[in-house]
Amino acid sequence: MPLLDLNRAAIQGARAKFDQQRDSQRSQRAALAQAKSDLAALQRKGAAADVLRRQQVQIDQLVTAARRNAEGGKAQLATIRNLSEGLLAQRDPALLVQALDTRHPVLLMPVSMQTRYDDTPSKLMVRIYPDALHSFQHEPGLTPSEVAEGKRYWQLRFETPGDSESPWKQIALIFGPMRAAYIVRTTTPGNVAALAQGGAPQFDDASVPLAASDAREVVAAALPDRFVVVGTLNGKEVLRKWGSAVADLLPLSPLFDPLLVDDPEIWDPFADDRSWLVDYDAAVAAGMAITVTQADLKAGARLGDGFDRLVVLGVDWTQSPDSAAALLAELLDNHQHAQGLKFVAQGTPTNNTGDKRSGFTASSADVAAAMQPDAADAQAAAMAATQAAAAGDAPVVADELAGAGARLQLLLGLSTSAFDASLTPGADLQEGATSGHMLNALWKATLGYTLRYFWNPLDPAQTLLNDASVELLRAHAVRYLRASGPVSALRVGNQPYGILPISAREFVPAANSAVERQVFEALGWFRNIWQAAVPRVPTMRQPSAERLHQLLSMQPWSVAKRFWQVAGPANIAN
Repeated sequence: MPLLDLNRAAIQGARAKFDQQRDSQRSQRAALAQAKSDLAALQRKGAAADVLRRQQVQIDQLVTAARRNAEGGKAQLATIRNLSEGLLAQRDPALLVQALDTRHPVLLMPVSMQTRYDDTPSKLMVRIYPDALHSFQHEPGLTPSEVAEGKRYWQLRFETPGDSESPWKQIALIFGPMRAAYIVRTTTPGNVAALAQGGAPQFDDASVPLAASDAREVVAAALPDRFVVVGTLNGKEVLRKWGSAVADLLPLSPLFDPLLVDDPEIWDPFADDRSWLVDYDAAVAAGMAITVTQADLKAGARLGDGFDRLVVLGVDWTQSPDSAAALLAELLDNHQHAQGLKFVAQGTPTNNTGDKRSGFTASSADVAAAMQPDAADAQAAAMAATQAAAAGDAPVVADELAGAGARLQLLLGLSTSAFDASLTPGADLQEGATSGHMLNALWKATLGYTLRYFWNPLDPAQTLLNDASVELLRAHAVRYLRASGPVSALRVGNQPYGILPISAREFVPAANSAVERQVFEALGWFRNIWQAAVPRVPTMRQPSAERLHQLLSMQPWSVAKRFWQVAGPANIAN
């Protein structure tokens, strides 16, 4: 399938303009908050009436400008939506999937789905909600109190360079460790290198972004351009319907912004772009719901027969690989300083049971210790040194020595300037390295033996996988193959997420790769056996006490081992 060359220049330019408008709006709101604070101070001091009047005029001007900027932001989002519709240009949306470059991975993030029939039932209503992973809760601008506490932290550090714990505990207690770490880094003085020499910190106030505390809201970003609902019945696809375009920033919270509330008595916090949260028709228009009728089904299918499986999938063909990576890095950096990120070690309980507590602690004491600036910097430096030693003078690669943070960074292709995974608590987990070393040590007795002697079920004189191919596969497996997945689970807030690679069943081996062709042929022999085993995997599709017991007793790691003593060809020959 040839790559569809979409001209994304216009929509990327519109997004850049929208980002600039958001920054301008943030600055205006901060200036407005400061002007109001100044007015209150003047009133307390009993300033003259003309002084108060001039201050009020300044506030009124800032209010007008901020409101105009807010409306401009909505208009810019509408422009982005129209450009998205222009890319579609009356084509089948499925064709635009060809704009995704197959040389880069496609990231699938979870969403929640709710379905119900109407009373007739002549309609199936499918409601879609963003997952917590999509939410932007971190405000990059600092309030005056945050700036003051950030400066206070550094002043204490300069006064007592040997004590980094006490200032950190103070600011982390006030703002929480995630936000505190961001405040500390954002207010870092220009002469921080001279910290051990004493003196006073030198701050660059102009470089610190400011924001008003009353203008913060929760929005969803990194959502697909639009969703499609696919239904199957008796193993055949009977439904495929696309929804409307989804906004670049989708509000997730009611609007209580005092700037935009003229009369609280008649104000509707779920009006306008927030109506999708409470109104189904508005959700359809916002691309967050899809209505299925009989007319949407393929010939011969009836809505009343239902579906064996209903899948909602989101696709975004408006992003280039570079812009998508930048958006993902921004999203992870946002979580880093809002709900918090942490790599979760294997075997960590995700729920409380009668005899064991979950690995998550609401106090965030473990995260606070890991995000302490000196500890985080030391962890990042140690990881960089380990990778540099492993890679020599070559670029850093995702090899068996990389920690959890480096593996995530490289797997997702994220720039460290936008998001540095090495600063995430648990980034130094060496589960991947241990797994790679163990696989290498046991290769001859496990996978290597299987590949060489069991994956050649043809005539004994014919070898499908030769020794050179087996060694190539060994190098690949040691470097990339991990039974638990390529990277450790990542916890966002209190919710852990597994990151697993998948590939399409219709994978086509490269014409110039003998190894790919050989493995692909061998896998074809085993696919039928594996598919036959799938129905025997316990699920709650047919609920029963026995099935529930089987599910609860399953473990994410091996709990037993079995082996055969066999005489290989070398033993027989001797």
